[in-house]
Amino acid sequence: MSHYKNFVQNFPSRCRKLLRQKESNFDLEVTQLIMVASGGLIIPRERLKSRHGTDHPDVSKYPELAQSLQTEQERLLRDSSFWPLIQGSARYMKKYRPAGIELSAEEDIPLDMTLEKFLDVIRNGLSHGNIFVAGPSEQIASLTFGQTERGKRNTDHYEYVTLSVQDFRALLMQWFDLLVKESLTIGTIPTLEAAD
Repeated sequence: MSHYKNFVQNFPSRCRKLLRQKESNFDLEVTQLIMVASGGLIIPRERLKSRHGTDHPDVSKYPELAQSLQTEQERLLRDSSFWPLIQGSARYMKKYRPAGIELSAEEDIPLDMTLEKFLDVIRNGLSHGNIFVAGPSEQIASLTFGQTERGKRNTDHYEYVTLSVQDFRALLMQWFDLLVKESLTIGTIPTLEAAD
């Protein structure tokens, strides 16, 4: 394996390649999505996130990319470049933390939800194991991610976002495309056909 020269772009590029691999009779697509998202969404986002004085060195090394991502994340989810990709399946709800692994949010995304808040729920669901599935029979059709409600510590009050497996994959591909290209055209409808 070759050495990383630019981690915030090389790592997402490799994650994107993993998602593009097609194998016959490959029945671990959802497992692959969760594995790739756990590193590919969380690590670059944390490395490029401005923390007002305690930034990771990559924020100053790639200031344009860090600022572009921050600007996009501050947008309302429905106005972000991600919305056209996920609007068909994106759902939200607040609920006590359930037992089991099956759960699907059923309400519309709040009008005031930012992309950052949406990604926070996914990030925290991945980081803390609050991942749920739903679907008919043996097929997984959607993934739900949860986090404790902001401002409520030591509680079983959670908020959840749900995406279809297909839309979650599209979200990840768009995320990797944005990082690899090191630029972001705010408010444009993205394409998933970018070259590696």
